[in-house]
Amino acid sequence: MNTLLRTEKSKVLIPAAGFGKRSKTEDGKSKELLIHPVSGMPMIRHTTEIAQKLDCDCHIILRKEKTDLRDYLENLDFSKNNLKIQVIESSIEWPETLLLSEKYWAESNLILLPDLIWENSDVGFRMLNHVNSGDSELVFAGKTVSDPENWGIVNLFNQDVIFCEKPRSFVSHPWAWGLIAFKRSRGRELLEKLLKSSQDHEWQSLSGVAELFDLQQMRDETR
Repeated sequence: MNTLLRTEKSKVLIPAAGFGKRSKTEDGKSKELLIHPVSGMPMIRHTTEIAQKLDCDCHIILRKEKTDLRDYLENLDFSKNNLKIQVIESSIEWPETLLLSEKYWAESNLILLPDLIWENSDVGFRMLNHVNSGDSELVFAGKTVSDPENWGIVNLFNQDVIFCEKPRSFVSHPWAWGLIAFKRSRGRELLEKLLKSSQDHEWQSLSGVAELFDLQQMRDETR
């Protein structure tokens, strides 16, 4: 049975404040309400159920304009699921969404993107436990992809983590991340560099102890 170390010091963060410019939804409809192809539930519901299994608080971060998503979430039973809605000012890129919600971070945090489909049910436990135990400051879960220009690419080089959001140059053996766990003290630097890379598509690096976990399957449902 999977057990999360020091549960009260861990949180799941679900950024859901984006504008959904590349999603396959009707005009004005939140992409997080797309139907998950396996569970048959809205993507946001599927993601919150994954978070619930981790038995720690889950913060869903959205902007006030996403009224359809907020209405849907407010009809869920939050008392059982440890779910909390946090409303922030408008943000365009998801790293900015998380930067604007820094006050809700815990000592260890797991980022779940609601439009991502992935497998490996225990990976969230493993990622948070590695951060909680002090084994790692940053943990990425993902897989090798054939279209790196559509993904955030990450690798380890000596003592550095190098990463780029949707790189425009050739990448040999590209490994795309889908989930990230981070220690609170590393979160701001990580997210500021991810935000910069999402805007200029240039490579960034961070020093520190990091790990990569493989996912069996991973795809973005909004593409």
